[in-house]
Amino acid sequence: MPPRLFVYRIVTDSGAAPHISDNYLTLTLCKPGIRKSAKVGDYILALVALQHGRITGKGEDRYYKAAYLFRVTENVTMEDYEDWCKMHAASKICREDYFEGNCQYNRSGIYRPGPHNISHKNRNLGGKFSLISNHFAAWTSTKPYTLSDSELDAIELNREQVKKATRNFFTVGLDNQTQIDALEKLIDEWEPQNAGMRYTSRRKRYTRKILRK
Repeated sequence: MPPRLFVYRIVTDSGAAPHISDNYLTLTLCKPGIRKSAKVGDYILALVALQHGRITGKGEDRYYKAAYLFRVTENVTMEDYEDWCKMHAASKICREDYFEGNCQYNRSGIYRPGPHNISHKNRNLGGKFSLISNHFAAWTSTKPYTLSDSELDAIELNREQVKKATRNFFTVGLDNQTQIDALEKLIDEWEPQNAGMRYTSRRKRYTRKILRK
């Protein structure tokens, strides 16, 4: 089965969904529909929500502002996510004195304090999986990337469909290698700039810094 591209608009880009640390981008909170459906090899494109007019502007290109693009390189069940974090990215595990991660549930689904309050528990666990990527471009909503006409054409993104996009996702079949090549080119060009990126909630934005090992 060919890979798919999932497209949605990210309304709240607080650093929790997706979350970046230890050179991994993980989508573990929010977007339960995408997390239940996306498979390894699929791509996820998060566009900036149109209500953020100060960021998107009012021009025609406001529809094509990209915050994140990543290829799903692994997916783990919500029950297994804490174990995965312990092995690969312990900084994602929330604690009472550390809310900056996105691992808020243990194997039994017990909630711990973090970026989402307990009212989100059923929605978060309903996504079934955490989507993991070590191959991503993270421009973020504060400094989005504007997709060009040639990139939109190569990916075969229908402009009218993109203009109507909301937080509810739509999918694009990646039946042609040209589409995949265009997505890979975007990630390859921007991935080096994501090295050392980590979210710092105190400053309410992403920062790039050297992470101590």
